[in-house]
Amino acid sequence: MDLLTYLTQASPDEWHQVAWNWNWDSGEEVLRWIIRQPTCDRGTALLVYWYGAPRYFAQYPSRNEVLQFELEGYDLVMEIERHYLAGAYARQEIAFDPRHDQGYDWTADYADIPNRRPIPEPMSVASPGRTVERETAYDEGYPPGVDAGADADA
Repeated sequence: MDLLTYLTQASPDEWHQVAWNWNWDSGEEVLRWIIRQPTCDRGTALLVYWYGAPRYFAQYPSRNEVLQFELEGYDLVMEIERHYLAGAYARQEIAFDPRHDQGYDWTADYADIPNRRPIPEPMSVASPGRTVERETAYDEGYPPGVDAGADADA
């Protein structure tokens, strides 16, 4: 089974695991597909947001100043921020705390880079929901039984 087929049949909890284990070197298309689903969980959206390095992108006051090769990541982070603040992620079943993700504080990343565009405070607040364990059987975001070599143009 390819990843797109898996995602279309998977639950929001399974999407969370894919996002949590995703190898960002494989691109943002899969993550973009997940965060655009009507049932994407608020915790998953917040996880993808912080794994996308919003503090790094805060050095740019506008999209016009973002380097060309960084635009996909910047656009993904900004899309999540807009939708999150607008209340688009209504499902709130999976907890995610950007200040304590398995002992890591994502909000402290890139603290040495000047922040020219503030990150809205709600983006730093833990999302409500149940705590889930990270599945270690996912291979760079691909669940067991999903072919990482198959074309998954999500």
